[in-house]
Amino acid sequence: MNVALRDVARWLTLAACIPYSAGHLLSQTTFRVGPGEAYATIQDAVGAATAGDIVEVLAGSYPGFTLDKALTIRAEPTGAVVEASSAIVGPPVGGHARLCGLRLRNVQLFGSGAASFESCELLGTPGSFAPPVVANGAAATFWRCRIADGPGGIQASASNLTLVQCDVSALGTYLYLLSISALDLRNGCVVHVSDSTLAAGRGTALAGAWPGIYVISQSQLDIVDSTVRGGDYQGQSNQVGGSAIEVGVDSVARQQRCTLLAGTGTAGPGNPSSRVTNAPLLGVHIAEPTLALGGSLTAEFRDAPSSPVFVLAAFGLTPPTTAPLVTPLHWGFTPQNAAVVAVLVADGSGNAAYSLPIPADPQLRNLGIWLTGASLAQLPAQLSPPVGGVLR
Repeated sequence: MNVALRDVARWLTLAACIPYSAGHLLSQTTFRVGPGEAYATIQDAVGAATAGDIVEVLAGSYPGFTLDKALTIRAEPTGAVVEASSAIVGPPVGGHARLCGLRLRNVQLFGSGAASFESCELLGTPGSFAPPVVANGAAATFWRCRIADGPGGIQASASNLTLVQCDVSALGTYLYLLSISALDLRNGCVVHVSDSTLAAGRGTALAGAWPGIYVISQSQLDIVDSTVRGGDYQGQSNQVGGSAIEVGVDSVARQQRCTLLAGTGTAGPGNPSSRVTNAPLLGVHIAEPTLALGGSLTAEFRDAPSSPVFVLAAFGLTPPTTAPLVTPLHWGFTPQNAAVVAVLVADGSGNAAYSLPIPADPQLRNLGIWLTGASLAQLPAQLSPPVGGVLR
């Protein structure tokens, strides 16, 4: 069997194991937005679309929109600069909303479904005191996203989030008690971070020094292979800089192979971390900048040397839930929705890579593919965050 036929066969085998398969694409409708197209705004196209449809947006600046359906909204072509003044994203129960290559300001997340952001810029509005992303009871994944230009990065309450290969950097503030942490996690959040850089903003005047990540109110953070920096303080008080990670007494933060840096204040540097424990977490990184037809999806896992790593694949995500003998939450990688596509063994440096060739078949365009790893070095098994996105 030649290489092309072998790759197609692998995909057909995968599709046969997963109910949400490539056949679903045959019923999709594509709506185009932009000058000279049928729809002038993103909201117009969202209103006309139904679950599973694709909204392709040409380069330009657009009014804000509300996405309450399981749609894919992506820049067309890949790399086009598409900016929207605001975005409210609330997928319905059982739905998966996918946003790719967009520049969005003032993002609000909620809903009973899952949302995934791929290669997006999520920004604040100059002069606004709102963070770029506010999540309230949401389930969302971020891959290769830049989150910046606001006081704080992501402010989350009762939400489940993952970040992989993201850059989150906050601006400063002079307002007292306005959070400028890169991640502000409250009220039972569960957040999983891999291979990312996060930095708090700078406090001045009445504002204090904030940690890079703030974890309180029964929240949980797992972070691996990342760099976190606390906020600086340049006000009139005598204060040290912010911690890299600050954890409340009722919350949990676990890290592995991270660089934790305290901010600097008028009284010197702060404590790099507070109540953060070391744990055997599984990291993940995607080698490719985009998922292109005819290319590949290469997941590079990092674990303890010689550890077995199972790789699972799925064509969609669901809001995360618990499962026996695994931690943290999984995003729908169940026997009904996913397939085990590889069993790896980490090398002496703890590295294990899996590459899935992507056929050049145009019928696979807009199909989503996500991978997650499960390390069985010990129980409970450690899951990586899900990684992947939409084929283009």
